[in-house]
Formats: sequence, C-alpha cells, structure tokens
Amino acid sequence: MFVISSCSLNDDNSIVINDALLVKSISTNGVLTESFVYDDNDHLITRLGSYELGATRIEFEYEENLITYNYYNDQNELVRSLENHLEGGVFTRLDEIDVNTGDVFAYRLYATNSSTCNLDSVTYFDENQEQYLNIEFDYSDQNCSAEILLIDSNPDNRSRNITVNDGKNSAIKSLGYAFYDTVFAHNRLSYTNYNDANEVIPEISYSNEFTYNELDYPITETRTYGDERIVVYSYDYY
Repeated sequence: MFVISSCSLNDDNSIVINDALLVKSISTNGVLTESFVYDDNDHLITRLGSYELGATRIEFEYEENLITYNYYNDQNELVRSLENHLEGGVFTRLDEIDVNTGDVFAYRLYATNSSTCNLDSVTYFDENQEQYLNIEFDYSDQNCSAEILLIDSNPDNRSRNITVNDGKNSAIKSLGYAFYDTVFAHNRLSYTNYNDANEVIPEISYSNEFTYNELDYPITETRTYGDERIVVYSYDYY
C-alpha cells in the first residue's frame, strides 16, 4: 500500500501532500465504476469513469497555487475545464473555464477558517457574475459532521442537509480536491436531505455501514436510501 497527501504548500509554494492511502478503484454493486492513476510523485493525474457532459476521463495539471481539471469524452474532446486556486495551501476559488475561449464564465468562492473543519461556506456565481447559490456549514463535532444550509438567489428558498461522519479515513482522501483532507476527510455515516418545507427527501437521504482495513480506510460501503434502495461500493488501494 502507498500513501499520498492532500494539497498544502512547501515554503517555495510547490504543492505537497499529507499522508493518505492511494485509492486505486471504486466498484458499485460489483461493477468497476472509477479508477485512478498517479504520477511518480503520487499526485493524481488521471481519473476514469462517467462524469458531467459525457466526460469519461479527467486529467489533472499542477502548477504553483493552481490545480487544473480537464474533462475529456471518449472522442478525446475537451468538454469541461476547472481551475482550483490555492492561497497558503488552502483552496480559495474554483473557476469554470469556457473550453472554446479559455475565459472564466462561472466560479465559486470558498470562505475558510483555521480549524480542522476549515470550510465555512461556498458561494456560486453565474456567467453574469451574479450570485445564485450559497452553501453554509455549521459543524457539530471534530469529524466535521455538519448541518449544511443551501440558499439560492431567493433567500426564502432554503434547503438543508444533516451529515454525520465517522472518525476514520475517507477512501478518496488522496484525490487532492478542495478540502478532501479536512472537511471531507472522513466517511459519512448518514446524510439527511430536507427540502424548503423541512420535509425529508427519502430518495436522496441515506445511511451507510462500512468495513475498514487495518489503516481505517473503507473496504466496503453499504448505502441504504430512505426509499429502501441499497447500493454497495467497494474500494481497492495501491
């Protein structure tokens, strides 16, 4: 087994990583659904699966204070591009890039703090630079279990999620996405989604049961939804 780290910065502003086990693949109900490739420095460079806009592959590029995610379809056409910006080792902004012009057409801003659960809110802006969604996090324990409030452009339209996390390691801790090594570093034992009428949405809400390896990373995750669907995820590591 190999370990990697999620993103922080050296004194020279190069991106480095804190210890995390390298996830190799994820299967859903016994079928391989995602796989992950790393370079010689254990940075994630390729993610294979099914993604937005028909993408089947994500390529990662690392620069000083910047990680770029390029999404390609089976025809090797670039269909989506994101740029995640860091300051002082913390993610601050994610830009959605127009793949035809290279211009930023939408973005989100991260508000952070210096605690273990270091994400306060995420604010989304559209192509007109207008805010259309704000997500606020209110944490309840050191595992970053939280009440998450979602407010769209109409302040009266609110929904919320309640998450309960374990104290063990997330299978995808090594991927280097924003806050995967802090707020999202653990596994969700339950996720309860409420609509703006404060009613639970059963087809989205779920509870999880895990089995773990000797390093406290999940091997299997059995997810039971409120509508009684069951999905089993399996994790393999390098």
